[in-house]
Amino acid sequence: MAVYGNSIIEVGRQKGYSWEKGLEGENLVSDYLNTLPKDYFDYNDVNLPGKRGNIDHVVIGPTGIYVIETKNYSGRYRIKGNEWLYYKHGKYKKLKNNPGTQVRKNTVDLINFLNEKGISTKNTWITSLVAFICPDFKVLKTPQTYKVLIPKTVPQYILKGKKEQNMNLLVRAALELEPCCVELTVAR
Repeated sequence: MAVYGNSIIEVGRQKGYSWEKGLEGENLVSDYLNTLPKDYFDYNDVNLPGKRGNIDHVVIGPTGIYVIETKNYSGRYRIKGNEWLYYKHGKYKKLKNNPGTQVRKNTVDLINFLNEKGISTKNTWITSLVAFICPDFKVLKTPQTYKVLIPKTVPQYILKGKKEQNMNLLVRAALELEPCCVELTVAR
């Protein structure tokens, strides 16, 4: 029984470390997003009703809507289109559940949520981004349905986006999203 108990404690420590490291990454991205102008709404830790998991960041502003998945990984990664590869035991192995798949799922969930609220996203630019914190990664072939950026370049990318014509729609989306946002602050 003691061995079983110790293994549960160790798994909890590992998951806790992973959660803590993830939160560190999300806080870093949030700090960069806080540099955006006042006409951008920045939501952190968004929990959509009826969905498991969360969306790390959603930004709504004059250049559209951005769904951002933050990953704070160590190791060696290569991104080849929508395929993520991780270096282990002398070779690259394909990741089954990769951040690109996660951010696209989160984007679809957000689109469905807004559509259910009567907000048509048909003519609105919604961009999926992965903010990747990893010292050794390389994009070999650009993914087709999302961008992979380092955190400090995320605000610049957002600001360079195409200006949206329907600001009323963006304001409505921001208001609907507000009750789904959870702000978690950790004293530093």
